[in-house]
Amino acid sequence: MIRKSEISLLKANLLSLLLAAVVAGVLIPLFSWIHPEKFMSDMDNTLFYKCIVYMVELMPDTASTMGNIIIGGIMGGLFGLLYATVVLGFLLLVPHELIHGLTAIVVGKAKWKDLKFGMMWKKCAAYCHCNKPLTVAQYRWVTLMPLILLGIIPSILSLISGNSFMLLYGMIGIVVAIGDIWIAWLLRKEDGSVKVYDHPSTAGYFLFDTDEEFEEIKKSI
Repeated sequence: MIRKSEISLLKANLLSLLLAAVVAGVLIPLFSWIHPEKFMSDMDNTLFYKCIVYMVELMPDTASTMGNIIIGGIMGGLFGLLYATVVLGFLLLVPHELIHGLTAIVVGKAKWKDLKFGMMWKKCAAYCHCNKPLTVAQYRWVTLMPLILLGIIPSILSLISGNSFMLLYGMIGIVVAIGDIWIAWLLRKEDGSVKVYDHPSTAGYFLFDTDEEFEEIKKSI
């Protein structure tokens, strides 16, 4: 039986704002707690730093210094993160989509000719389409690999090394992967052996069982 799932890119963009708040609210205070001196020195004379300082100055005098840092870090960091996401997010588009494609080649045994890269300008979204059917297990790796390589790993390394630029890069890498996270969530209960075909013109996929159903899918799109 053919099953089709599709996500709304408009809702995904709105969810990215919520995800940005969560990411900033968790990682920035954690980083500033582990590397307090490094955090302030690395961000000196940057917009990110000025946002945090401004928010800290707005805190009441009765608040503790640590409270100022945490609250100011969350609020100022969120503003800086959203600003940086617009600027650096575009710089992440190419490696993000390239990682999707390379993972399809390595994990899904796809060929370079099976991949199609492009931009949906009306929806402000880049894409990498794999014209080869994959299993759900393979598709999960293809979907989540940019999140892992560009978001999670840099964020963890930043907490270890104290590199605040890497923290910013990792947070943006997580936020721009909101659509991938949504797709993976929709597939969470699917058996890994089920066949999946990436939708060529929108953010979604088809699930199917037989070659006949795959041919039917290709004719319908």
